[in-house]
Amino acid sequence: MKLKSISPAHLESVLSKLLTAPEAVGELDTADKFAEFLTAVAQVICDHCGGEIIKEASATSYLVTVGPNDCLPDDGGIWSLLPLSCGPEQLARLATKLLTKPETGGELDTTEKHATFVTDVTQLICDHCGGEIVEEASSTCDCVTVGPNDSLPANGGVWNHVA
Repeated sequence: MKLKSISPAHLESVLSKLLTAPEAVGELDTADKFAEFLTAVAQVICDHCGGEIIKEASATSYLVTVGPNDCLPDDGGIWSLLPLSCGPEQLARLATKLLTKPETGGELDTTEKHATFVTDVTQLICDHCGGEIVEEASSTCDCVTVGPNDSLPANGGVWNHVA
């Protein structure tokens, strides 16, 4: 795999595929890996938008339960769009809104906050599927550059699905 510049729209596509059709990609090939990934996605959203994980996803239940914390806006923020126990499809919809329409919940209200979120989601995918961030998103460029590393499958893995 060569270096790839990943836009928020490309990242949304990769993340949605991982959340809703993990078998199409291959890196999340066990129930435990998939449950761990679901919980990690919810944690990144909590880190940026408030809320805390009350119950992690498991191999027998792909639901993550999120509860309020001091960082959650009074109106529930982005989490007000979902039930507090959410599965892969709900997390995919939420992540899509945050990546492609960051103003939706109000939590990612600056280009810097959005860039940090984009970088953190990319890092999460790299951690679970291989690859490494070569260049982070910034307030002037919301793309992240991803390159190969030892944990990336020979075929480019999930990043092979990015144009």
